[in-house]
Amino acid sequence: MELLPTLEFGLLNGWILLGILYLELAIAMAALPRPVVNRLYDRSDWNREKMPYVMLGKLFSLASIFLIIFSPLKMDTAVFYLGLVLLGLGLIGLAVALVNYKNAPLGRPATNGFYRFSRNPQIVSLATSFFGMGFAVGSWLIMATLFISFIFQYFFLIREEERACLTQYGDAYREYMEQVPRFLLIF
Repeated sequence: MELLPTLEFGLLNGWILLGILYLELAIAMAALPRPVVNRLYDRSDWNREKMPYVMLGKLFSLASIFLIIFSPLKMDTAVFYLGLVLLGLGLIGLAVALVNYKNAPLGRPATNGFYRFSRNPQIVSLATSFFGMGFAVGSWLIMATLFISFIFQYFFLIREEERACLTQYGDAYREYMEQVPRFLLIF
C-alpha cells in the first residue's frame, strides 16, 4: 500500500473493477421492475437542508472514483487479492440485497434476506466493493477519501433515509430499527 497512487492511463487500472460494479448495477436496474427502481431512488420525503452535506460526501465519492480509474492495479500482491475478495463479496452482497429489496412487500420495510442482518445491506455491500477496489490499487489516499465519503453518507444520507422510512412505515420501521443494526453488527 502506498499513500499516493501513481495516476496514469492504463489497461490494467482500477477502472476495470469499477466497470464490473457499474455493469452489475446497470443490469440490476434494467432487470428490476420500474416501481422497485422508483422506490429505491425515491427522495421525496428527504430534508432538503441536508442536501449540501450529501453533495459534499458525493464529491469525496467522485474523488475516490477518479483515483480508482487512473490507479494501476497492484497485481501479484497480497492487497490486490484481498481487494478482489472484498470486491467479490460486495458484488454478491449487492445483488442479493437488491433481490431482497425487490421481494419486500409494498407498503412495508424490507426485512427479508440480508435485511435481517443490516438495515442498509446495499450500502454495506457498496462500501465493501469500493474498499476492495482501494486495496486492489493499493492506495491509502483512496481508502481515506472513501472513509470520508462514508462518514458523510452515515450522518447525512443514511440517517435521512431512516427518518423518511419512519415517516413512511411508522411503527413497523421503528420495531425493525430496534431489532436490526444499521450496519452489520455495529451502529
